[in-house]
Amino acid sequence: YSLFKNLMSGKSKESLDIFNELYSSGADPGVIIQDLLDVVHWLTRVHVTPEVVNEPGVSEIDKNMGMELAKELNTAELSKTWQILLKGYQEVQNHDMPNVIAEMVLIRLIYASDLPTAEELVKDLLKKNHDSKIDNDESKEEKGSDSDNTIKEQYHKTEKVPSKGINTDTVIEMKNVDNLLKDPNSKVQENNIKIEKKDENIVLSSFKDVANFFLKKKEILLFNHLFSHVRLVHFQKGKIELNPTEDLPKDFGSKIGTMLSEWTNQRWIVSFSKTKGEISLEEQNERDKKETVKKMMQNKRVKEILKVFPEATIEAIKEEGDKDE
Repeated sequence: YSLFKNLMSGKSKESLDIFNELYSSGADPGVIIQDLLDVVHWLTRVHVTPEVVNEPGVSEIDKNMGMELAKELNTAELSKTWQILLKGYQEVQNHDMPNVIAEMVLIRLIYASDLPTAEELVKDLLKKNHDSKIDNDESKEEKGSDSDNTIKEQYHKTEKVPSKGINTDTVIEMKNVDNLLKDPNSKVQENNIKIEKKDENIVLSSFKDVANFFLKKKEILLFNHLFSHVRLVHFQKGKIELNPTEDLPKDFGSKIGTMLSEWTNQRWIVSFSKTKGEISLEEQNERDKKETVKKMMQNKRVKEILKVFPEATIEAIKEEGDKDE
């Protein structure tokens, strides 16, 4: 019990002195570890069922030390000690220098006694999370108060501005500030009110207009699909029916419809059909190019040039004012 008490108290020098004294007197290191395991087992029984100390055959020292140490140690500490000693006992049995291994096991146990138990770690973690949540809530309240004050200042400033010369954007901003003051649940980010505007004056009167609008919005991949990989079956405002010529992404139709609806503030539905429909926009472009080249070949000046350069061909046709690439 003396060795065990010193180990549990974290007294390394006293513990190792007792162990070396026992070892020098002929005690087997494995037996010493085994005796410590018996002590832990006894204390655990006393801790769980205190009446066990009154059973017949229990010595007076086991009874007194059992009751004393069981009060000082909880079940978690006893369980941790049991695991360290049990693993150490197996190491001692399988090593050529059992005394060295036994010393290392005892040192491990001494320093483990200063470590918090799993229960203490959980409690500490929960406490930190709780404190952190309180700090965050207080921080949010302070930020919310600062935001309200800023909004009120902006509102009072806008009230002092004379009505003459106020543009539409300023009026919209003042109305939004007023709405925010009336609604305490409104959130203000970075003390700025951002107003999103839909694209105005959008006229999509043909499928080609739709494809070009995606190009304008820099949705290059979707434009490429619209331009080269689908044929138009039916088009009307708010509804497009297509015949795919190649495999398209599964969400292609819904994505096109959603984007058009957001950009135009009008619902658009895109569906697919097995009907062949018109040729693709790319094919139309090639056809129109060939027809234009054919007409150009009939031009008087072009004919004169071709007489001088008979092997010349028309590679591209540009509108007046187009920049060279």
